[in-house]
Amino acid sequence: MAQRWFGFLLLLLVVLSVSIHCCHSIQEDHSHTLVNEDQVPSEDDDDLEDLEEGMDLDAQIASDSFSSAEALAATKVANVNDKDVERVIEKFEFVLLLGYAPWCTQSEELLPEFTAAALRLSQLGNPVLLAKLDAVNNPSAAAQYEIQGFPTLVFFVNGTREQYLGGYSREEIVRWVRKKTGHAVTTITSKEEAESFLSKNVTAVLGYFETLEGPEHDAFIAAAKAEAETEFVQMTVAEVAQIFAESSILPPLIAVRKQEPEHFTTFRGSFSIEEIASFVEINKHPLLTVLNSKNANMVYGSPMKLHVLLFAEKMDYENVRSLYLEAAKDFKGKVMFLVIDMEDQEFSRPMLAVYGLDTNKPVVAGLNNEDGARYFLESDFTVDNLKVMKRKYDISHFMLNE
Repeated sequence: MAQRWFGFLLLLLVVLSVSIHCCHSIQEDHSHTLVNEDQVPSEDDDDLEDLEEGMDLDAQIASDSFSSAEALAATKVANVNDKDVERVIEKFEFVLLLGYAPWCTQSEELLPEFTAAALRLSQLGNPVLLAKLDAVNNPSAAAQYEIQGFPTLVFFVNGTREQYLGGYSREEIVRWVRKKTGHAVTTITSKEEAESFLSKNVTAVLGYFETLEGPEHDAFIAAAKAEAETEFVQMTVAEVAQIFAESSILPPLIAVRKQEPEHFTTFRGSFSIEEIASFVEINKHPLLTVLNSKNANMVYGSPMKLHVLLFAEKMDYENVRSLYLEAAKDFKGKVMFLVIDMEDQEFSRPMLAVYGLDTNKPVVAGLNNEDGARYFLESDFTVDNLKVMKRKYDISHFMLNE
């Protein structure tokens, strides 16, 4: 029992360190100041109002692409520091704060995505303020908001901290923030809008109704508000719905559409919030998820706590992908099947260390992310052996082989 708890605590520490943080200590000799004093508010409340006004871009931006407006995007992110961050968080209703380190590679990768998301949210008229904090040169603020690794995203509503569970791409940031600030559903009214939306290749929950009212629609909206990670779209036009379904369908209908062989899955339950939410949770994930530092916070934050992990280099993964996919189909909605690229050593090595391994050979492991129990697949990697592993240990009772 003591070994299991020790293993769980070790797992928890490693997961927390690799899931959303790329750097683990603040080193003064590796840092340099990035804060531009001209972009932060002064001590006066009037200056905070100037900050708010100063971040308004011309609403008529000619191009809708992120790259063409990259220079403008930077003006949509407020630089904050030890002196003003608390007042900024208290001033604005919604704040998404990015704590970063100048010397952190993943911080460097996230910053342009963050600024691009800020521009897009501004174009959409979203009330959120995106702010960035150089946590190395502003240690008081970093400590106050528990920014211990980099990059860290924290969301505030009326000054109250909430956990950020979105992704790290500009699209994922925009989607998550819009959900949290009241924009739960996008209404699609034309074939052109439908085709434009589908071109983004995002997983979406479709709601097709005769009218946007009534108990079925109310349950759909409530489920959309509760699900922060997934895009919800609604429509009343038959031609529009047919573009999503690629066949004729009748309202009321709810379905999940994603870029996979089973790309359109129809909801068969009663129109209750609980059943819709359960349907979305089971079907929103791809059958196989490549786990990395950018999506680990979403994976480990999922209510689906039973995981099978394949550690493999790309060539080895391609050789067994069909078998792994077949097993994933059998356990859909019950077990999350994950792939960890062993060529990404910064992420894979700490994960392997949890199991006491240091190898370049493919490894299949099981994890109950709720109690930390683990298991290795020591027999040959076949669908039948994966099924035996599941039946014998029921996955929720994985034990670490000694």
